Amino acid sequence: MNFQLLRKRFTKLFFVLQSPRLIKVFFNNGVLISLEHRNILQKQYKTVIDIVANKGQFSLAVRYWIPEAQIIAFEPLRGAVETYRRIFQDDKKVILHQVAVGPGEVESIIHISKADDSSSLLPISQLQTKLFPGTEEIRTEPVEVKRLSELISPEDLIAPILLKLDVQGFELDVLKGCKDLFYLIEDIIVECSFMELYKGQALVFEVVRYLDSIGYIFQNIYNLESDHNGNAIQGDFVFQKNL
Repeated sequence: MNFQLLRKRFTKLFFVLQSPRLIKVFFNNGVLISLEHRNILQKQYKTVIDIVANKGQFSLAVRYWIPEAQIIAFEPLRGAVETYRRIFQDDKKVILHQVAVGPGEVESIIHISKADDSSSLLPISQLQTKLFPGTEEIRTEPVEVKRLSELISPEDLIAPILLKLDVQGFELDVLKGCKDLFYLIEDIIVECSFMELYKGQALVFEVVRYLDSIGYIFQNIYNLESDHNGNAIQGDFVFQKNL
């Protein structure tokens, strides 16, 4: 485990120990809240779309900082879905869809990583496993892929709306699958890579160019990760609709 990741986990654990709710989630499910986005979550969104939700790390952060927000989450992996549903089983403002989001309705294959939150619809590269040991592929599974507008309708969304993407190299494809609803979405958080961690992925400059072309302006970057030479690997980029 690299030092950055170890420090991040200790920080999360310290934060969790201050909340009885988060302590219960951690001891019952082994899930730690995501702290990387707490600054943007100071804005009181009414709807948060969480793609991919994994076991609920980001959704926990939304619920902690925006208690009244409705959360619409998407996660294709069965094991992660089971954990997510246990955590939020009593939360009436959370909806989880067991499906992947993409540019069209297809059947695809997901490459499952040893660390399941590194799984992707794209093949995992050798560079990914070199930079992040323990993320190698262990198997594949069939997965259903749909556009966002096939899964939710405008009537489901209450403004202001935040869209969060953490899809391991599949960012540009997912964004194209969300385009029918962009006119409603105010802000976007998307994890982007400076290096090809997944084979065939779009890099940060392609994602920024696409979002700029449809009217979103880059605002900030959080959780920037670098290799031992100081080269940027990936980060969470924040975009805002140019009103």
